[in-house]
Amino acid sequence: MVAPSGRSLAATATHAGLKLFIAGCAGLFSYFVIAWLTSRFYDTFAKVYAGWAIIYPYGAEYKAPLLDSYDTFTVAMTWLPLLAAGLATLVLKNLPRDWVPRAWSRLRSRVRHVLSWQAPPRCFWTWWCGGMDVQDALVLAFVLALNAYYFAYYLQAYTNRVDAMLAAGIALPQSRSVYMTGRVALTFGIMMWPNLWLLFLPIPQSSFLQQLTGLDYSRMIRYHRWLGHITMVVLSLHGWLYYLYWAMAHEFWVEFSNWGTLSAINNLAGTLAYLFALVLWTTSIGWIRRRFFEVFYRCHVVCFIGFLLFACMHYYWSWSYFLPGLLLYAADLALRSGQLSNTTLVTASSVDEQAGVATLQLRASKSLGCPVRELFLLVPAISRWQWHPISVAGAQPDASGSGSVLTLHIKRYGRWTAELLRLLKHPRPLALRVSAPEAPSEVEWRGYQTLLLIGGGIGVTPLLRMLREIIAYRNSGKVEELPAHVHLIWACRDPRELCILDADTLAAALSGTGWLTIDLYCTAANALPAASKMEQEGSGKQHSPRDLTVKLEDSETASTDSQLAAPGAAKELKPARALLSSPMFHSFATAIQPQALGDVHLAVVLLLTFLGAWFGTVLGGAYVGETYTFYLSSSIPIPNTAYWKWGLVWFFTQTIMALAMPYVLAVLPVQAYRYWAQSAELLPLAPPSTSCQGHGAGCQLVGSSLVANGEAGLIISTGRPALRDAMVSAGKAAGTASEVGIFVGGPDAMTRAVQLEAAALNGAGPVHFAVHITAHAL
Repeated sequence: MVAPSGRSLAATATHAGLKLFIAGCAGLFSYFVIAWLTSRFYDTFAKVYAGWAIIYPYGAEYKAPLLDSYDTFTVAMTWLPLLAAGLATLVLKNLPRDWVPRAWSRLRSRVRHVLSWQAPPRCFWTWWCGGMDVQDALVLAFVLALNAYYFAYYLQAYTNRVDAMLAAGIALPQSRSVYMTGRVALTFGIMMWPNLWLLFLPIPQSSFLQQLTGLDYSRMIRYHRWLGHITMVVLSLHGWLYYLYWAMAHEFWVEFSNWGTLSAINNLAGTLAYLFALVLWTTSIGWIRRRFFEVFYRCHVVCFIGFLLFACMHYYWSWSYFLPGLLLYAADLALRSGQLSNTTLVTASSVDEQAGVATLQLRASKSLGCPVRELFLLVPAISRWQWHPISVAGAQPDASGSGSVLTLHIKRYGRWTAELLRLLKHPRPLALRVSAPEAPSEVEWRGYQTLLLIGGGIGVTPLLRMLREIIAYRNSGKVEELPAHVHLIWACRDPRELCILDADTLAAALSGTGWLTIDLYCTAANALPAASKMEQEGSGKQHSPRDLTVKLEDSETASTDSQLAAPGAAKELKPARALLSSPMFHSFATAIQPQALGDVHLAVVLLLTFLGAWFGTVLGGAYVGETYTFYLSSSIPIPNTAYWKWGLVWFFTQTIMALAMPYVLAVLPVQAYRYWAQSAELLPLAPPSTSCQGHGAGCQLVGSSLVANGEAGLIISTGRPALRDAMVSAGKAAGTASEVGIFVGGPDAMTRAVQLEAAALNGAGPVHFAVHITAHAL
């Protein structure tokens, strides 16, 4: 089969070679996770373990280790595969799209269909964990099998050891049941290795896994939650079985309160680590996370640091299972820390107090050319350290041509969002710090001839972004690979939420071309006002938004305007100017800057993060080598208290170096250069405009219709949409196409209903319904 022009077989071979290399890195990491327990592994790598130790220079005559062979080989087998795979993925992303035979494309599509098949009982799985398709089941089965393998291996090893001791006439220190209880408790501690190795891999947004697998961030977070639950169950069994073992041996208080004097393990530090982890786990439960986000957020940050700190003091080699995944997250943190010095302003905003919805627009730099689907906002006027993820509702070129304008829609839910809406109602400069992580380069809706977009409330925001992208592609003439049919179903409890729909999207639905259909629903009874006489007569007269809606904040805005005009207006602006001061002591604002200058810069940050962690490991190892040298030269046994101190030193050296090295060498210089070189993108210290443009110019509610520019609009239906009928209709519209892309963003109940209906329809006909969840919560 001949490749199309412009797509050479060499490019395809390069793609295949890089993907095989990345697969090899994943295989090497997995091999070490599985095989390092066995004696055969150490026999195979005997020469490595005999010669890879790094000797402390000042203790060479005593052969004092700076890092032993276990340290260096663990780094080589767990750190380097992740780093190499991450760098290779960045190279892969920048290669031209490869040509593949049609047969391979069909096979890949079939595999994707099989992996997305929902396992029964579907109602239970969707209620319990948001659904369980074949891919989810394989991931979960791998993790559970890994835990079962670790448990079975060590249980058998300890059982054989006890049998051998008894056969040789050696008495056990306790009865067999008590002794085996202690060995099982230790086994669950060893099982923390595979669980923590995997736990942190899905977290980073710059992770190569998301770019490589094509998984959306919501699914990555979902896997992180599952791994977190499994890890906490294993950790709880480790701790409580040890408490039981100490009680059975009549040594509970002696062992429980011991601060690392009886052995190399600091038991009290382990209990403190478990308490921190327990609070973190409890506050991560779904209903607590949704209702008390502030509690969840603070506990997640503080308790994780406490858990990591005391775990390293409990067992000094804890860094070996924490760091591989955390290093990918450390690169994220270094990039996000650079955004602390990027102060921007809200350039336009509007607040609908009755609906509790705010629309705000931000200026983005021309250098922010990467696709952005989500922003992390920090509002110093509310909190100087809380970052909140907000979906981008649309991006449009700036009128000046020097960048773009990003539109966000935010609904009042908790204290932070309520305070943000309150600040937006006051005409004063509102300073923000914005972190803009790069989204995967693959356009999620590409490849589908028919799209069904289902939104509930403000969860429709990512769906509006997709619609606006499609409209922009059509307006620019880029019609290749565009869907032929798009159907948006949007249901809201308050019909005023529908006003965030912009005039261009409404015009596309009313254009008569037939490619876009929009159905609007109001689910609350008697929430829609009666149709006005103008609407009944079909008048085309244009009306301003103030004629059509009543904004409850008008009186408050007017009173604030008069205050600003008074002689004391300067005092009103002082707090805003103070909040503009960034950690770099700049008192001016610029357009939003990207986290990284490009993939080369991202690769440098990733490389420096791993290199910094290695230097931190060596630096902490120098303290270990000095300890060995001192006690060996003094002919004094190394005290047990030295071990938890090694873990404490390693915690600080590795954390500081892994974060500081990429920040100081690769992030801070870039941010400083931007502030001095890009003066053309400075923003005036001015209150947000009250009139949003483009995507922010919402429609108006006229009776039971949504209109724009006073023209004919869309009728809003009362009740809930018939999702199954919509899917069947989309399947018919697909024609000969074998797949319909369903993107859903909204409350959990809506998402579950869509998943169940799609699962019931899949396999019943020639069309496959591929469901993608676009809205997620941390």
